[in-house]
Amino acid sequence: WKIRPMRPQHNSPSSAKQRQKYRRIKMIITRNSSINLCFSSDFILCFLIVFLSVSSRVTVTLQPNWSAIYRGETITVKCEIQGGGDTGWTYEWRTTSSNNPPSHSEYTISRVTESHRGDYWCRGRRDYYLTEWSRVMRLTVSSDSRVLPAGGSVTLTCSVNPSSGWKYYWHRENKLSEPLNTHDAVSQTTGKTSVSQEGLYWCRGGRGDPVYYTQFSHSVRIDTIEKPRPVLTVSPSWLSPGASVTLKCEVELPSAGWRFYWYKAVPDGSQRSYRYELLPGSSRGTEQDSYIVRGQTHTAGYVCKAGRGDPVIYTETSELKFVWSGGEFVVSLVFFLSRSKCSVIT
Repeated sequence: WKIRPMRPQHNSPSSAKQRQKYRRIKMIITRNSSINLCFSSDFILCFLIVFLSVSSRVTVTLQPNWSAIYRGETITVKCEIQGGGDTGWTYEWRTTSSNNPPSHSEYTISRVTESHRGDYWCRGRRDYYLTEWSRVMRLTVSSDSRVLPAGGSVTLTCSVNPSSGWKYYWHRENKLSEPLNTHDAVSQTTGKTSVSQEGLYWCRGGRGDPVYYTQFSHSVRIDTIEKPRPVLTVSPSWLSPGASVTLKCEVELPSAGWRFYWYKAVPDGSQRSYRYELLPGSSRGTEQDSYIVRGQTHTAGYVCKAGRGDPVIYTETSELKFVWSGGEFVVSLVFFLSRSKCSVIT
């Protein structure tokens, strides 16, 4: 905003009217236009307020940008102003959720819940500059993740509130089937059961003698997926000693949310197999799906894998890929000689 005093024009109200107690406000608001404010008692004082709307593009982003966000996960919502610099801005948020965003550019929700569902949009203000509102970003929070990697398990919980004394019974595929936890007293008492098979699950509570049963819960379907195997590419595959090589680890869809782990193949004592050592900086995984090995002087082999979730579920390990150097081989070629043939093991 800019405020600039203005002198009254010659055709201003007469002196008799000036003595009248009145207040007149004239407001004309358009983009990049002005607002005239006139106040008068025994005199006239006019202000011209210049409103400037800058054309910097504003976007709301979600990190991590996963296709599905589940209850209990940690996310960050950011308001980004492109072409407007990084400092001096205050931020205005609007949302249809029950959450109240702060006035700065980003905020982190450590345990997201269904109450955070909704549309989010923002704009920035600096001095007398005001950006347009961003486009709407819609946040969808799912109650539970229901897709398991092969070999994984998930804990299902059944409860009847607010009363006590219940025992809980889980059924899979058929409500008339024998309960899964008939012989598990702990599961019956807590209502929790760990499952690893895909299928449709229901639960219900029962108490008293004779037993009074509740109605069955809504069903939960558990699906399993095979662990993906990432594809590792190396570039270049032949290089001069001391040059850098770029490793790239690609995972098939769904591809969002992975962290990547990088390993170097080191021959074991027998020279017939390898053990794998983590490369520097990848013990907790990298967000980027590429990794640069600098100053490689010898031929070396590499593998990668990816992981995500809490606890972390890992993919399979990629195939071993070699980067060949013109220098001395560290991964040696071992010749096993016999009377009839010569075999090479790398």
